[in-house]
Amino acid sequence: MSRRTKVLFTICIGLIVLIVLLETGPGQMLMRGRIPRNVTHFELDDIYMGAALAPIAWGGLLFVFFFIAAVTSLVLDRLRARNSQTAQITR
Repeated sequence: MSRRTKVLFTICIGLIVLIVLLETGPGQMLMRGRIPRNVTHFELDDIYMGAALAPIAWGGLLFVFFFIAAVTSLVLDRLRARNSQTAQITR
């Protein structure tokens, strides 16, 4: 496995850990930030829903992108290794 593939899979693992940590209670408090006292019910709902969905939406989107890149890199590494082995056998 090449260094590129290892880095991509490491980023994927880091994103999963980040998503899980931001979905916990302290992570949600961090995502909500300071809520003003005079907010309406609808504004409060937007704050809570935004805090709950942001890690999944943004982190999940990045995770999918990096995971596809990592799997593609892994497949290319294996194809390159197989082609180099068959080239050595035919010589």
